[in-house]
Amino acid sequence: MHARTDWRGVREGCPRVARIRLLFHDFRLLLLVAAVSGSGLFIYNWIYVGLPQTRGDNKVLIACLEKARIAQPTDGLARNTEFERCRAPIEQSKGRFMLAGIGVLLAGAVGIYLLLPPLKLRRGRLEALSEEDAPEVLTALRELCREAGLESTPDFVWNPLNPAAYGLAFGRLGRHYVALSGGMVSRFHSDPDGFRSVALHELAHLRSADVDKTYFAVALWWAFIALGVVPLATTLFRQPSVAEAGSLGWLMGWRLIVLTVIVYLIRNAVLRSREAYADLRASTWDGPRSALPRVLAELRGRAGGRLSLIAKSFSTHPDPDARRALLGDTRSLFRIGVWEAFGTGLAAAVAFPNLVALQLMFLTGLTPNFFYLTTGQIASLAAAVVIGSLAAAVVGLGVWRAAFIELLGRTRSLQLGRLALALTAGLALGQWLSLTSGFEPTGQPSNPFILASAYLAWAAVLLLGLWLLLRWARSVGLAWLGVALARGLGRPSYVPALVTLAVLLSVWLGLLLYIREIGSGAALIGDTGVLPAFELGAGIAMQFAINPVSVLLLASLWAIPFASRLQASRRTAPGWVYLDLAGSQTESRTGVAAPLALQPAVLMALGSSALFFVMDLFIHAYLHQAVSEVQRSQLDYKIQLLAAQILLAALIQGYVGAGAAAQSGPLPVIRGLFAAFIAGALMTIALLAVNLVVGGTISVTLVLLTLGGIVNLGAALALPLGAMMLALRRSQGEATWLKPSIQT
Repeated sequence: MHARTDWRGVREGCPRVARIRLLFHDFRLLLLVAAVSGSGLFIYNWIYVGLPQTRGDNKVLIACLEKARIAQPTDGLARNTEFERCRAPIEQSKGRFMLAGIGVLLAGAVGIYLLLPPLKLRRGRLEALSEEDAPEVLTALRELCREAGLESTPDFVWNPLNPAAYGLAFGRLGRHYVALSGGMVSRFHSDPDGFRSVALHELAHLRSADVDKTYFAVALWWAFIALGVVPLATTLFRQPSVAEAGSLGWLMGWRLIVLTVIVYLIRNAVLRSREAYADLRASTWDGPRSALPRVLAELRGRAGGRLSLIAKSFSTHPDPDARRALLGDTRSLFRIGVWEAFGTGLAAAVAFPNLVALQLMFLTGLTPNFFYLTTGQIASLAAAVVIGSLAAAVVGLGVWRAAFIELLGRTRSLQLGRLALALTAGLALGQWLSLTSGFEPTGQPSNPFILASAYLAWAAVLLLGLWLLLRWARSVGLAWLGVALARGLGRPSYVPALVTLAVLLSVWLGLLLYIREIGSGAALIGDTGVLPAFELGAGIAMQFAINPVSVLLLASLWAIPFASRLQASRRTAPGWVYLDLAGSQTESRTGVAAPLALQPAVLMALGSSALFFVMDLFIHAYLHQAVSEVQRSQLDYKIQLLAAQILLAALIQGYVGAGAAAQSGPLPVIRGLFAAFIAGALMTIALLAVNLVVGGTISVTLVLLTLGGIVNLGAALALPLGAMMLALRRSQGEATWLKPSIQT
């Protein structure tokens, strides 16, 4: 008789936590697709340059330059516009070739995916497991399929001549297989519990629908090698431009090797992640009598002990000891690691410049009028939407998972500073490792110290923004999940929070990566080229700060967390929290969600807006006496007065937000943003009312400009002031920053 497994966890009264339907495995696959597609864009751009028709394109470009010079001999801007229109067909043709190349690569991946099952059947010498071969085994397997809740029964195949004991689920959409070795079929009689655990593990892969994703990841890797790496390596030293400049071939060659290793590691991470989920699902079906821990112990014995860090990274299966530990305590499954954040940054940075280049090819010759943005800014923002969504999906989702286990365990399991640092390092290093960097012309700025200082300043600003956004994501996760746990509700939807985080990350990354691209190019001009680039970036940031669209983003920062409280409660833990029935029937230990206590924040906002109204009236009365009517009618005077009014309102709004955050209660920083937003909106109304009282006029432009300036600038002041207030509270032993209070 085998020993029964204790599923109560690593300590008494700690039921195993369910995996919560946050599809982390899927987003690892997205990382792989992003890395392959981003690299593929450059590869096919490079291949296009080596085509015979490129020489004809060069002649057309020379003719376009001459045509633009003749058409616009004196106006440089008009000459450049004419040249861009002339060369647009060439650039668009290159863009279509790059997209077609990615299509070929993905089609190749699909083809390999369809070929993998017959190849496995042939290489493994697998044949159908029939009633004549092992009737009892086939009957037991069909019963396990019904127990696992599979909609369709897979094809069971085996190799009777293979003495090893293993199982494998594989296949394609519409047809899946479960392969058993001859030794595993024999185990049905010698060790029925072990046979059952292994079979349920393989069926769990089918129930989790990870087989198709896993084998598509394998197929995508081989397609990347066959249709990306090999063609690039073949053409790398055959093009005249590379043959003449051996350093260019070296710069791209070593980057290609490193990038290939990175893609391989991401692929292996996809393959490893599915095993733990299959173990957990199989353990819920198998119950306390599961022999899975014993089977995993046997795997460790065959592997020869614990694996090194490098071996774990290159392995397609997790360490058996780690898998055994997860069966009893699933908390570590919810913690996103720094390497995952680093990989996310790498994949995003590799894809970003190629996405920008692709869009610029199709935007060449066009003069879009989209919120007064240039084609370069539009391309950067659109590319940032892609990588920002990727970062929100992987890292933001990981933060929610960590918040979930933090609430249950009452321990902080995530260090956001390390996570933000890893993501920043991946974004910085990925840009250097991308194939685009190897192709770009190199140069030496006259003062490398200025370039290094500017780059460090850029990285510090990026790190700070990412840290604040991740803290907000954690705050939202704690709010929504905390209320769901405390009130016994169903799984909360994380989509609104992740969409908002994706938009915020897209704007933040788009702005900073655009500044970096300008700074990197300007650095080759000289030591004075970097500073104008950052001045341009600061101007773009200010333009966004006073944009009324950003007011909606700011409102979502407090509206989404507060929306978590619009629900009713019960006292038992919801059934989705725990894997085991006993855990779902226990009383919720998370208590009840504390009230938000918004009344003081609203009163502070009302009082501050009334104060601002009185102060603004007094200022206008004073200026009416001190400044002549002629001077007051000038445009410069009106602009300066409006700027001063906005600054005064923003200062008051910042202190209101800090004061609201300093009050006791849940979500202090979010509550401070709410108070600052309400105060800003009310002071905007007060400012416009005073303007009418003194005989001024109101236009839509004035309303939007005033609202955006006051609310956004005030929030920018409220955040650091609120952080200082909370640091003071924390030093006095009060609640943790951004963590929602739970009353027990």
